[in-house]
Amino acid sequence: MARRVADVCHAVVDGHDGLPDALGLLARLVGSDFASFSDISLVHPRESVVTEHGRAPLSPGEYAEWARLLPTHPYAHHVATADAPAPRLTDVVDLREFAATEVFQVCLEPTGARYQAAMRVARTPDGLALVSLWRSSRDFTENELEPAATIVQALRHALQLRALLDRLSVAATAVDGDGEASGEAVAARELTARQAEVVALVARGHTNQQIALRLGISPRTVRKHVEDLFARTGARSRTELAVLWTSPARRGAAITPAGR
Repeated sequence: MARRVADVCHAVVDGHDGLPDALGLLARLVGSDFASFSDISLVHPRESVVTEHGRAPLSPGEYAEWARLLPTHPYAHHVATADAPAPRLTDVVDLREFAATEVFQVCLEPTGARYQAAMRVARTPDGLALVSLWRSSRDFTENELEPAATIVQALRHALQLRALLDRLSVAATAVDGDGEASGEAVAARELTARQAEVVALVARGHTNQQIALRLGISPRTVRKHVEDLFARTGARSRTELAVLWTSPARRGAAITPAGR
């Protein structure tokens, strides 16, 4: 198990999407029905991103319902605000009372997600990222969650290191070989409207599958758009592409949709 965890963390540091493998390891280790990684925006809940293992991806309708009801979820508020969040939903809420809430009946009960264990990966003033394990029939024990917390801690450090390396990569390529700002070089490579839609969703952390669902196109088409974006911008990872798109320099310099 330690070797598999190390392999996943090395993959994350190398820039690969290691979250599905990490969720799979956690689900097998603890014996959960399914697992999820949620990157939650507290300012713009509709821009939150959820990666899941063990169940189908959220549909657009499910995303909309989660965005509407997330502010009413007492455990979500606790995990977002507490300095040391309790690891289990049942540590914070009474299940009988919680079962009567709209967020439970609309978002959780249909999937059999009655018991939740959540481990926070990151927190900012605007949002948080957390790993959740879910069961329908029995709660999680402290003994089950102890090794899971260690894996999440390793994943947290791997994601932090990847973010640092991406920032260093962007800084190192900020000036090209001729001394021109990289944003100016990219400006000449204008994007189509569809590419602009794709890169905006990439910047929000969406996977190719989620982007395809949002835009009504195939994952293969999304993959082709992402490859074209790498070629047009010179970005070497999705994170670097997101940095280029969201940086202040984008407004008129870094990446400009065609026709503007």
